[in-house]
Amino acid sequence: MQDQIRFDRWWGRLVGVFVVVFMGWFLWRERNGFDALFQMLIDGVKGIPERVISVVNYYRDVPSEALILSLIVGGVFGAIATVLVYWRRQELIPAFSLSGRSVQWSLIGGAIALATGASLLNVIVLVVGFALISNLGFNPELRKLFTRDTWNALASAPARKNMLIGGGAGLLLGLVGSQTLTVPLQHCTYAPEATATTRWTGYAITIAGVMLVLIPFWTWVLQRGRKRFDGTAGYFKGRGLPYLLLTPTLISLLLFLYYPSFQIAAQSLMRVRRGRNAEPVFDCLNNYIGLLENSVYQNSFMMTVTVTIAIVLISMTVALLIALLASQKVRGASLYRTLLIWPYALSPVVTAAIFISMFRDDRSGLINHLLHTIGMDSVNWLTDVSVAPWVLVGAAVYNILGFNIVFYVAGLQNIPRDLLEAAQIDGANVFQRFIRITIPLLSPYTFFLLISNVTYSFYGIYGVVDTLFPGGGPLLGDGQSRVANVLIYKVYEDSFRSGATQLGDVAAQSMILFVLVAGLTLLQFGYLENRVTYGGGD
Repeated sequence: MQDQIRFDRWWGRLVGVFVVVFMGWFLWRERNGFDALFQMLIDGVKGIPERVISVVNYYRDVPSEALILSLIVGGVFGAIATVLVYWRRQELIPAFSLSGRSVQWSLIGGAIALATGASLLNVIVLVVGFALISNLGFNPELRKLFTRDTWNALASAPARKNMLIGGGAGLLLGLVGSQTLTVPLQHCTYAPEATATTRWTGYAITIAGVMLVLIPFWTWVLQRGRKRFDGTAGYFKGRGLPYLLLTPTLISLLLFLYYPSFQIAAQSLMRVRRGRNAEPVFDCLNNYIGLLENSVYQNSFMMTVTVTIAIVLISMTVALLIALLASQKVRGASLYRTLLIWPYALSPVVTAAIFISMFRDDRSGLINHLLHTIGMDSVNWLTDVSVAPWVLVGAAVYNILGFNIVFYVAGLQNIPRDLLEAAQIDGANVFQRFIRITIPLLSPYTFFLLISNVTYSFYGIYGVVDTLFPGGGPLLGDGQSRVANVLIYKVYEDSFRSGATQLGDVAAQSMILFVLVAGLTLLQFGYLENRVTYGGGD
């Protein structure tokens, strides 16, 4: 045992020395290439005093009414939310969770509102508001808030103490957090001339900024008193070397992900014209409001949602059925699985090229040639607005299908056979065993694939669209929208191909797409993760 400990220590030190030497050699060898990077970092540090002075000057000139109102919104929300977190930590109130029925009815109501011609912005407000309000009625846990036992518990001395501590801490953090996002907005949403839509959006943005400050504090509060993680496990006995190894990654994320993201967010608030001498003009949230009220953007949004739903449902269903066949004990099963996974190795551009050769409108297309040989008329697969979306869905499904099959085959192989055999002995047929045992035990894989497929449907289909439908495909009935002009493709088209001079709209489109995908991911984690069955039959 002592020899193993000595070996582990010796090996850890050797790895640390090797990493330090390698990083030093690499930095020295590429020192000329890092000059620009270091100069940018130095300029950033030198610019901190100037930025601090600009913030001080900004607060000197900001209207007092707008500043006070933003502080009130942030402070009140921070105090109330933090008190609820403290009460939840003492188990005085139930945990907040979204009911499945409230989400379903909210989405149905949003779809009906869109069908009746409501603007996209009003639909978003309707869906979010109805989901939160109806959750009180649909969620039995939240109804416990209105019971006598809960109110008696909240009247106790520990509850009052937590209310004072949490309320004070939340108030201070809320005041600070209320300015994190309203300063870049220059408090424009609180201006007297702001519309009702802009003002309510400003309240939501202020609360989002408060959450950025409160969530780390809540995490620390909730973790107090819990068993600390044993940091001595593994090869690294201290914290210095792991942080040293993470430093290059953190710097890369900061420079090439977070900083450009902040720049795009700031640009989305500007009216930016192309040209060397064009000066950006602050435009508050007008870029966002204009997009959400634009019919072309609404059609692009709805086409993206429709295509996403179709891709996710078809790809995951077909992948599961194929995985069931591929997991059978037959001769050459490994070869079949390899061939089934093969489409995922193809890039989206290659997949689209294959579908072009198959679905070309004239008789040179494989499908139309086969239809002609059996006496049927050709179909305009790529120019008919009622058929073209399904070609896009088919190409995207074909591209992602192999990825889904891999995970489902792995999941099926990990299902305990004794459970299936016991169910069979008890009289369960094949369909019952599939519904009651196989699908619940595949829920971790389904949950992961759902998030992956949704993300792919929003971002990964650009290559398929650009190759299959250059320019966005055939025009719809309004003469402006195109059938395949999904959100990710519209961002690229408006940036580089349309000749548009207003880059603020493009930045706003990028931010909406990012928030949409991030929100869907968080919704899936919050709503579905608790319904996932981990650990076999547990």
